[in-house]
Amino acid sequence: MPQEKLVQLRARLGEISDIQSAASLLHWDMETYMPPKAAPARGEQIATLSALAHRAFTGPEMGALLHELRQSSERLSDDDAKLVEITLYDYERAAKLPEAFVREFS
Repeated sequence: MPQEKLVQLRARLGEISDIQSAASLLHWDMETYMPPKAAPARGEQIATLSALAHRAFTGPEMGALLHELRQSSERLSDDDAKLVEITLYDYERAAKLPEAFVREFS
């Protein structure tokens, strides 16, 4: 069972990473090539992607998955247990930030 949950965790983290990468690409484009008058629209796009990534990472499903994996960490490899530990730490910190703040800050 922990292996199935690890596959789910890695899939979720991959999707979140893809969203964050897209936001980073949009930010880079805004800073390097985009005409200044287009910046407000691009800022909205970046804010939306940042909020989506935050929502996906801090959702209750992710929390439940991480806590379940932490409880079965004795059956995980050292690398997998460390992945769960670090991701849970990041999750607990990110969950303290409201999505509206993340959107505005972005």
